[in-house]
Amino acid sequence: MATLEPAAEFGPLLRAQAFRRGLALAKLVVFLGDGAAWVWELARVNFPMAVFILDFFHAAEHLELLAEALFGEKTDASKTQWEQWAKVLKEQPDGLEIVLREARQALPRRGLRREAALKQIAYFENNTNRMRYAEYLARGLFIGSGVIEAGCKTVIGLRLKQSGMF
Repeated sequence: MATLEPAAEFGPLLRAQAFRRGLALAKLVVFLGDGAAWVWELARVNFPMAVFILDFFHAAEHLELLAEALFGEKTDASKTQWEQWAKVLKEQPDGLEIVLREARQALPRRGLRREAALKQIAYFENNTNRMRYAEYLARGLFIGSGVIEAGCKTVIGLRLKQSGMF
């Protein structure tokens, strides 16, 4: 579904489409999105019964920014830390708490790197309830939107890239 309408108007259209496709019969509703505030407001208003999951790959991008703020941009130390934190975040029930504790311990006392790290820490704190990845995986839920995005790209690409389309 697509529209040029603002998010506040798109939400009810999306909810109506979901009901036409059987939302009322669903045992579980999952809303998988990125970290944009408007996405979560749309979900909160239109799908309050849903399990909200922050796309793991968006979270991993922010983990990388956090590691680079703390350990240097594109350094071996930041890459190693990012890989460790991504594994912990994905696999351990208290993964986010571990990551945040370690990040706070590594915070510089002042400066731009501290500010950059605090910005990323705030991102994780604001999305805490959407990042219980070990639990979601144990329940058999998707934590990444890549499959959905690839499907959309394929379907839309197939339709729009035919002869004569623009």
